[in-house]
Formats: sequence, structure tokens, C-alpha cells
Amino acid sequence: MNTMTKQMGTGVYWTELKATPQAVRVARSHVADILTAWAVQEDVIDTARLLTSELATNAVVHGETGTITLEVRCFGCCLGVEVRDDSLSVPVLRSVADDTERGRGLLLVAELAESWGYYFAAGCKHVWFHLHIADPSELPVADAVGSVDTR
Repeated sequence: MNTMTKQMGTGVYWTELKATPQAVRVARSHVADILTAWAVQEDVIDTARLLTSELATNAVVHGETGTITLEVRCFGCCLGVEVRDDSLSVPVLRSVADDTERGRGLLLVAELAESWGYYFAAGCKHVWFHLHIADPSELPVADAVGSVDTR
């Protein structure tokens, strides 16, 4: 499933994806497309793409029913990306050995994002990050937080 609920340029965009490894690529691509359409700086797009990849990968690996939801929102001075899955496990920042192949995703998010976090609502885990936008003057601004009906 891949459905868009608001048109690009409205300040809010979300899509539901089947939780497969391909969903990570699709989520990255959606974020890049939206931010490019909003004329966000290329370095911010690159960072958003990387961090989206980390959150989407975690959602695919840890989700339980087979779908994830990606939301991109513009707050004017910053943009927010949120990935929702149905796992109730708490995301954990952990230190990993240098030779470990996995487990660094949230470390990257914590290092590169202006802020990040998670919350639980309606039986789902929502993990999000915010990135600062240098020149937000032409960007669409989302309605009040929580104004998008995601179901």
C-alpha cells in the first residue's frame, strides 16, 4: 500500500508502505522528492534522506503487522520526519563495538538531527526527527501538529 493523503506543498505529507526492505528505499525517495519540491537546501535533503533510511529500517525490522507510515511535515523553521510502526518496543541508543555491523542508526539520528524522539499512540510507536531549515521563507507550513488524520 502506498497512498498520499495531502498534496506536496501543503506542509504535510504522509504515506503508508508495506514493511519490506524496498520500503526503506521508497521512504528515502519520498522524503527527497518532497523536500526537493519544497526547495529545501541539498545538504538538509541529504541528511533527511539518511535519517529517514535509519528510521524506516528500524520500523521494517521491528514492526509487527507489515506496514509502516512515513510523515513529512514543515514547521517553518524546521522540518519533521516521522516513521510509525506497530511495535511497542522502546527505541534504544546503544554503544556498539567497532566491528559490529548493526545498531548505529539511532546514534546517527541523535548526532545529526536538531532533535529526535519517540512516543506511543493508538497502539503504534512513532519515531521522529527534526532538521533546521536555513531559509524557510518560501516553504509551506503545516497545520497545527496532529491535524492530519492518518487513518
